[in-house]
Amino acid sequence: MVTIQRTLTVATTTIDHFVLVENVNDYFESAEVLELLNNHQNVLLFELQIHEISNKPNQTELNELAKKCSKNSIVLFLITKNVKRFHLFWKSNKIEHFLELKLYDSCECFNDLRMLMFIADFVASSLRFGHLGLHSAVPITKYSTKIELHLLADHRNFNLLLIASELGDLYIVNFLLDASFTAECQGMNAQTLAYNKRHFDVLLALLNANLRYPQSIEIQDCPDNIKEFANISSSLNEAMLKRDSLKVLEILNKNPQMRHFYDLCNQSAPAFALKNKLWDIYSILVSKNVVFGLYEDFSEFKKMIKKKDRKKLREIHYTESKFLPDNHMHVLVSNSRLAPGTTQHDQKYKITKNAFEILDQNPCIQIILMVVAASRNFRIVFDFNQNSVEHIDPTTDGQIQGLCYLFGRIYIAAKQLLNPNKKFEALGILAHELCHYAMNLVYKNLANPYSFSDSGTEQDFEVISRFCKENCEREDIIKVIYSGYPAQEQHLELIVRVPHLMMHYANNLQRLEEVRWIFKKLFDFFSAKTVPEMKEALSRIQAEAEAQDMKNRRKIRNLTFISILFSILAIIGIVVTFVVHILMFTCKKP
Repeated sequence: MVTIQRTLTVATTTIDHFVLVENVNDYFESAEVLELLNNHQNVLLFELQIHEISNKPNQTELNELAKKCSKNSIVLFLITKNVKRFHLFWKSNKIEHFLELKLYDSCECFNDLRMLMFIADFVASSLRFGHLGLHSAVPITKYSTKIELHLLADHRNFNLLLIASELGDLYIVNFLLDASFTAECQGMNAQTLAYNKRHFDVLLALLNANLRYPQSIEIQDCPDNIKEFANISSSLNEAMLKRDSLKVLEILNKNPQMRHFYDLCNQSAPAFALKNKLWDIYSILVSKNVVFGLYEDFSEFKKMIKKKDRKKLREIHYTESKFLPDNHMHVLVSNSRLAPGTTQHDQKYKITKNAFEILDQNPCIQIILMVVAASRNFRIVFDFNQNSVEHIDPTTDGQIQGLCYLFGRIYIAAKQLLNPNKKFEALGILAHELCHYAMNLVYKNLANPYSFSDSGTEQDFEVISRFCKENCEREDIIKVIYSGYPAQEQHLELIVRVPHLMMHYANNLQRLEEVRWIFKKLFDFFSAKTVPEMKEALSRIQAEAEAQDMKNRRKIRNLTFISILFSILAIIGIVVTFVVHILMFTCKKP
């Protein structure tokens, strides 16, 4: 199953265009908003952004839409007037006054994060169908392929991740980490809030997400799993201090799921190696995809390196950081995570690694793995305790065994991997979801098996789809496409059935050959067109991933520069104030 964007689900209602993220560029600073924020304690502020206009409307409709809402943003905020009544206020840049809509009656929701998601989903539903003051205009989603609703903060200016960490809701914390929420607001961080409230399971999840140790942490007071996490990092740092390359390599091989290692001073392993010119160890760290800390600036480290060493550094990154066919498996395992509550981690990671190895033996599926690995920016979460992904992603229901968000998050209900009789069914689901992500990377057309402008291939594939529909009663994995998915999603669901069926029947070759013969046109399309185009796209995907990494580093560098600038200005202010006081004191002397 694929979802076009991050979805929020209430009961059986899914808003497939709705995205929950936290990257907000413009804040609404009107007097009305400030007054409401000051007069009400329980305030949740939302910002809606509408973009990616896909279908060109006629000018009359577009003008009508523009009258009612801004193309860039609408500000929404929720205020509790008492514990059982909520009112939603909204305003666009084109409307002078706030409009009020009674939302629903319920219990106090600010300690229930799932209730907050319910509220957000209600807003998305209303916008989808043209409500919230847009009755006289056409619904936004007629023209927009993506709508983002941003939850900014509560009355303390804490974002939702900080609230979830303070309340100890592990599932929501993992959900928001996947949605790339920042973990620091107003000088407070999620790790400290979780540690202070003794939510150690949440603290471990935050540390696993490449977040810094809270400064107040006492490792000896923490449970064994956090001590183990800290001990692994400590062992690596000790090996690095001793310049023991073999020990470093041994630790990394034993813990392929870990991509960052901090000491208690919040210095990452690559930063330590670079500062101390441990080139052999630094080369190992790069080859194993161990990353710098989120708040470390690579360019600052480069300034400390002498000219004669810079060539060596460039060679390390050129030779060790490229994702080649012989190490895409390591990238897949490194970017895999276990769901909260998983026990026997080492055993489960071995099972995960074995699953990728089985998939890699099939040449048609191997290229899918290589495409996914080349993208870098992805995460695969395995839940070995459940037969559905609802415990990994609380916005889903109990029927979904695999889920792929096209921005790079894949969830797999992996309990069947523990059962030899069900193992290949789970491998089929894994191949299915990985293929969704690969299709989106290759064609950039919402996971369809052709590019947006390739109408010829789209028509050819529609012919194949009709043929498969006529014969779908002969295979349940194909049949579910035409009984459970809308027409616009049938192409993207059909193409991933090829690797799905290959793995599902990998231990039943007779049935696999029957399926290949029944749906020969589909399998031929995949092998003759899809596989070659995936191979051609590999270098492009890798280049895009490298460009994005460079962009992220530049952003961090800019933020660091601004922070340093403000610090300098603050110091200058203190010095000026001190000098003024001295002059005033001197002038008062007789």
